[in-house]
Amino acid sequence: MALRIYRQAEGEQAILNRTWESLASYQVERPGKPGNHSQEYINFLAMWNAFPTIAVTPGSSLEFYEGEEVDKEDLINCLTAHDEEDNHKENRPYQPDLNDKVKIVKITYPKSQNGSQPSYEKAYPKDVPKDFLLDTYYLKLEKGETVDVLVTFSVTDSNGNTTEEEFPVKVKYNNYPEINSEDIFYYFKEEANRGEITEEALVKRAEAQDAEDGMLTDKLKLKDFDGQAVKLQTESRAEFEITYQVTDAYKKTSYKTVKLEVVDEEAAIAEMPKYYVRYISEKYLDTLEENSVWRKPENYAYLKQALANETAMETWKFTHGDIEAVREWMSENKPGKAQDFLKKFSYCRK
Repeated sequence: MALRIYRQAEGEQAILNRTWESLASYQVERPGKPGNHSQEYINFLAMWNAFPTIAVTPGSSLEFYEGEEVDKEDLINCLTAHDEEDNHKENRPYQPDLNDKVKIVKITYPKSQNGSQPSYEKAYPKDVPKDFLLDTYYLKLEKGETVDVLVTFSVTDSNGNTTEEEFPVKVKYNNYPEINSEDIFYYFKEEANRGEITEEALVKRAEAQDAEDGMLTDKLKLKDFDGQAVKLQTESRAEFEITYQVTDAYKKTSYKTVKLEVVDEEAAIAEMPKYYVRYISEKYLDTLEENSVWRKPENYAYLKQALANETAMETWKFTHGDIEAVREWMSENKPGKAQDFLKKFSYCRK
């Protein structure tokens, strides 16, 4: 037994080459036992052994975002565990810290603000498992919310001294990314048929940014986009919905749906309502075109009242050339503004 203690003391450099007191004052173990004599002795030198310490490394911060994957290494990388004896600079081999011996023995999670995540506690008597990930409250925090998760770390030095320290680990709300674009995109049918309306072309018409990650435009993509359906459409006017999506570093995804209108220019022009100037009297009211704006009840009543008035408020005289000029003006200024018309053709007023 004494020899085992001696060997341990020798390993701890706790052996002296002399006795503290006179050799005659030492009592020999089991007097008379063969091999026991006063020339053999063991000195035990008692020395203070400091407990290790755990602290947050200056410049590091135990702060993470909602949805961020945080493992044991991520947490310990923010700490420094040190022992005065084990990490002494004269030791060989030299170890700067005890971080490889740090364990996580307990975690206390508080209740989220909206109650979607209840408070709970987990204990790890021997340390967290290898696949451990900190619960970072994914989709459980309100905008701007921060929770303090209490994590208890433990470290034991080579002499068996164990220190436990509890640190708050902040988990902060992660904002959704934002997608900015026009709400409607217009293309000609010819562009669609040539295959120019591609996902790449459409992505270039939008941008995405995130409060935490910065610009995310390079991560934009379209959700379920069918380029062939757009390319092969045959209608004079077709409308599609396209949806942009982007995901930030912590798995939050945003969407924006916009309209895509593809128009056959020639067919669209042919389908446009026709505007022209004509003469009419009360006798010929029934000759109005079926789709004439003057057939609307409020307009028809006004027109009928005006035609029944036999006292002219103004007299306008249009020559054939004037009528052609009015037609041209109407085709270029649909539906036209009354004040602009009066200004341009005021010379016809008599």
